[in-house]
Amino acid sequence: MEEFVFNIWFIVDLGTNLSTHCIIRPYNLMGSDEEKLKVLHILAETDFKSGERIRHSENVNLTYGNGQALEGYTHLSVIKNYFELNFEFFARKAEELMPQLIKFEGDGKGKNETIKQTLPQSPLFVMTTLFENEYGDWKPYTTYENISWIELERTRINIKL
Repeated sequence: MEEFVFNIWFIVDLGTNLSTHCIIRPYNLMGSDEEKLKVLHILAETDFKSGERIRHSENVNLTYGNGQALEGYTHLSVIKNYFELNFEFFARKAEELMPQLIKFEGDGKGKNETIKQTLPQSPLFVMTTLFENEYGDWKPYTTYENISWIELERTRINIKL
């Protein structure tokens, strides 16, 4: 079956574990759900590089146990829950990125129109955490090699602080 699906990457600062932006990429894929998810996981490795950052946490307030509050940040520990609670926002952003189709009148005398493409009711998606250091280097939390880099960078940043 052919349908729209999407990948979403939450960009997390390695030094603070905070996120303010994500990248969303919609795709029109054919095949079984299993085949589409396999493609999404493959694309999760690199396709974030061709997407634009989207601010996702403008209306979020993060409050630490000591009462310190930060506006506009989401902590790594709550991203999955945050995504689930705000799924409609992220789905709408994915739909905004999908190009409109043009419906042509066959005889050339009628009026052409554009048709907005939409996600299905319960779209397939893959959510990936994308860790970024202070130099703008980033890796998705997906492979052993990437996870090793993330842990080494986290250690380097903690030593630096």
